[in-house]
Amino acid sequence: MMGRDIGHAAAYWDEARVSLMDRASANGARLQVGQRFHRTDLPSVVWRVMRVYRDSQGLEHATLASDTRDLDLKTLSVAVLLDRARYRRV
Repeated sequence: MMGRDIGHAAAYWDEARVSLMDRASANGARLQVGQRFHRTDLPSVVWRVMRVYRDSQGLEHATLASDTRDLDLKTLSVAVLLDRARYRRV
């Protein structure tokens, strides 16, 4: 049973990844790996999109890495990242 669950999870993540690559966000912008963003209140720190995925509840998230320190990672919902009051694309 455990092996079957892992296979289903892998298929789910593959399907979600492909779906996110093809789908535009609600505001018409596409979020893609490699895009760079900064917080509106901290423009000197730039974050690069490393991965985009959908979680088990169907929410889209992005894993970000600092442009200057690859080991500094964070995960944000795509909605937060595309909220122009919080983040801006560089």
